[in-house]
Amino acid sequence: MDKEKYMKDLWIKYNKSKNINYLQQACENAPFFGNPEMGKEISKLLGKLEILKKNCE
Repeated sequence: MDKEKYMKDLWIKYNKSKNINYLQQACENAPFFGNPEMGKEISKLLGKLEILKKNCE
C-alpha cells in the first residue's frame, strides 16, 4: 500500500471512530518534511491525551 492511500485510510477511520490511535499511526508514519522525530513526539503526546481523556470519563 502506498503512503498516500495509507494516510487517507487512517484519516477516514479516524473521522468515523474519533479513535486517536489512528492519528497516532499517521503521525508515526509521516515524514514531517524530513523530521520523523516530530511525528513520533506528536504520537506520544496524543497517547498521553488519550490516557487523560479516559481518566476524566
